[in-house]
Amino acid sequence: MPKAAPGIREVVRWIVGLPENVSESARQHLKAICVRCSHIDQLRVLARKFITMLRTRTGERLDPWLAEVEASSVTELHSFANGLRKDRDAVLAGLTVPWNSGAVEGAVTHASK
Repeated sequence: MPKAAPGIREVVRWIVGLPENVSESARQHLKAICVRCSHIDQLRVLARKFITMLRTRTGERLDPWLAEVEASSVTELHSFANGLRKDRDAVLAGLTVPWNSGAVEGAVTHASK
């Protein structure tokens, strides 16, 4: 009996997860999916570029990434990119500055409960 196809959540985990946490078997499955579907492969590339910007705080890559998304056929990311453009300054700050308002947000959330 053939193995069941992976679920959407599993494939998303393979794409956005830390590479060191993705098994070799999962990598091979993702590679096979991307070979069969160029749309998913393009989505994978764009998602990983964005994740790299988040993890490495390289906000200077935001505008080229937005242009790449808008030129792509991955229409599902177009509205995401439009949302980022609407609040570009805040997004850019979040992708570049080392500090955040996490502690304040946590205190506000805790106080409102």
